[in-house]
Amino acid sequence: MKTKYIFLCLALLSCLTLFAQKEQRAKDILDKTSSTLSKDSGIKATFLLKNYRQNKLSGQTEGTISLKGNRFMLETPGTTTWFNGKTQWTYVIENEEINVSTPTEEELQSINPYSFINLYKKGFDYKMAGTISYKGNSVYKVVLTPENKKQDISQIELLIEQSSSQPVFIRVHSKRGEEMTIEILSYRNKQNLSDSSFTLDTKRYPQAEIIDLR
Repeated sequence: MKTKYIFLCLALLSCLTLFAQKEQRAKDILDKTSSTLSKDSGIKATFLLKNYRQNKLSGQTEGTISLKGNRFMLETPGTTTWFNGKTQWTYVIENEEINVSTPTEEELQSINPYSFINLYKKGFDYKMAGTISYKGNSVYKVVLTPENKKQDISQIELLIEQSSSQPVFIRVHSKRGEEMTIEILSYRNKQNLSDSSFTLDTKRYPQAEIIDLR
């Protein structure tokens, strides 16, 4: 009986060790991806964002994002958004207006598709979900779950290309049965983007009404 108990403990310890290794592997992958993005001199990517409600497509949009560290410029049909790390400017073409704000982390998540990459650093657990093939390339699948169960997000799935450490697909599940997917259609790094490209020069839009929401 005592021998069986020892074997059971050893088996449990082995499982816990394997689980810890998987979690560390997930962290290593996310650290490398985050580091690659933050140290790059500039990234330009196009993406396709789709929203689903009750498993049915409810809307989609294509966009282009320029990224450098935590700064970005996002272009989608009808709007262009600049964020210099503190202040955000959103130019709404139809209304000829510029909204100026200091966005929260949650607001940035809803705007910048790359913001999901760094969520593992605070408030989210992470684990490996295997290595799979995506569009003919080998990718890591990492799953994030919020520590705060009151969050609307229930799970985030990240597909990260092994060869480049770049995210290629993101799926966000909500508790309301809604889902959002972000597919990276094209990606170019080493773009040498200047810091000024993430700050809106309002003189370029002399007819636009400026609405300061700060």
